[in-house]
Amino acid sequence: MADKADWCDANVRHFIDVCKGEIDAGNRPMGMFTKTGWKNLRTKHEEKTGQKLTKKQLKNKLDNMKKEYTWFMEFKNYATGLGWDEAKQTVDCSKEWWDEHLARCNNPGKGIKCNHVRFRKQGPKHLDDLHIPLQGANYVDRGQHYMKHISFVLMWTIYFVVLMWTIW
Repeated sequence: MADKADWCDANVRHFIDVCKGEIDAGNRPMGMFTKTGWKNLRTKHEEKTGQKLTKKQLKNKLDNMKKEYTWFMEFKNYATGLGWDEAKQTVDCSKEWWDEHLARCNNPGKGIKCNHVRFRKQGPKHLDDLHIPLQGANYVDRGQHYMKHISFVLMWTIYFVVLMWTIW
């Protein structure tokens, strides 16, 4: 039976380091950990922390970190032209800017609350360490993947049209 996950700062940092190690070892091709990668994550995390966690517990933590990282990167990329607070690892915005942003971002009528508000005082913990294990998680990378897909479809469409033109 799995232990209850304790995600204190030390355990999160260790989990990030283990993820980086498995990525470097080639156990996350195409953005997803292999069976060996997950086995190594579980084993190495247990060796360091003493917690016997399931793949599902580790994946939930990784997914939650990706979600928070994505929200932060969306916010950071949206908030261009503002300052950066190195100590807090977040965008330096005035109260007026926040009020205006939250007024646009929130939609109480639809039950939507702006995810960026959590970064008002502090960015995600371990931000500098999250870029490698969570690369491909932010919307810019998804957009690039989408553009590659569009290019592929466009290439085959042109090929088909040329083929049909030569046959006709």
